[in-house]
Amino acid sequence: MSDVDVTILCPSRGRFAGLSNSVSSLMKYAVGSGYRFEVLVYLDHDEPETYEPLPRTQYFVGSRVGYARLYEVIASHLLPHAQGRWLFLWNDDLIMQTPAWDTILGQTPDDHILCPEANNDSAVKGLNIFPIVPKKWVDLVGWAKD
Repeated sequence: MSDVDVTILCPSRGRFAGLSNSVSSLMKYAVGSGYRFEVLVYLDHDEPETYEPLPRTQYFVGSRVGYARLYEVIASHLLPHAQGRWLFLWNDDLIMQTPAWDTILGQTPDDHILCPEANNDSAVKGLNIFPIVPKKWVDLVGWAKD
């Protein structure tokens, strides 16, 4: 059994300050005692020296693939290292805005999808395109690829 409840999957390019703020917001709004999460970040090979260590964060470096192939990056470079029973898609410029997101997730049955509120670019208030899904679903049906 893993000691990680949720793995946050986050590609990043050229935005260490944004990533740092994003990870801080995840920690700030995670209020449950003992709830554990990890952040897995994919970096392009030409910029890892611009990123500094962050709490609960591991970096994985690979070739630059571009925005259109982000799901391939997640599937090939981040998912094999995911320890959580939940998988959370995330961007390096998002700021968590759901208080106690971790407690809510802890109370969510593992046959649901959870979409906490973040400052995404959606034109629809309350719509979050960055879901949290059960890892067992991905293990069962696979992952989207281009």
